[in-house]
Amino acid sequence: MNGGKKESVAREAAGTILWGVVAVSLALLLRATVAQSYHVPSPSMENTLLVGDHMIVEKLTPVFGTIERGDVLVFANPIDSHGFDLVKRVVGLPGEEVRVVDGTVYIDGARLDEPYAVYDPRLPARRYYGPARIPTKHYFMMGDNRDHSFDSRGWGFVAEDDVIGRAVIIHWSWKDGGWSVRWDRLGIRL
Repeated sequence: MNGGKKESVAREAAGTILWGVVAVSLALLLRATVAQSYHVPSPSMENTLLVGDHMIVEKLTPVFGTIERGDVLVFANPIDSHGFDLVKRVVGLPGEEVRVVDGTVYIDGARLDEPYAVYDPRLPARRYYGPARIPTKHYFMMGDNRDHSFDSRGWGFVAEDDVIGRAVIIHWSWKDGGWSVRWDRLGIRL
């Protein structure tokens, strides 16, 4: 009778371990293929994204969907393959001509309306770029905080293959170096 109880406990432990392995495997598969959380380490996307924001990035758009102007994307760092992934906004699409004149972005000669773009009047030096034609399967990316963003104006275009995913929602936000939560930021769609 005692042996049956030991077998039952062993069978239950083995089942628990098996389900744990299945759960971890599914979580890793989802993270690799569907969605992942990223945090914002720099002010280059302020006021859209703040330092300390954590966002969900869906990874299906680059594979099955269409990347559109205005999308906020996470992509591999184009100048440091071992560095952090970057997050910026799609400003220019493949085949378009992009030009920045005194901070205003022009796509194929037409002024781009960008209500999300912010400028620091103390730093007018990075207000000009181009003209440049965006290659096939590449994007022109800029941070919303234009004068505090190292972006396509400095390192060029982002290859479609380097896009990890599209930011969709802020799910958590720390302020003051992680000492308090910005409750009003939770759930903001990007």
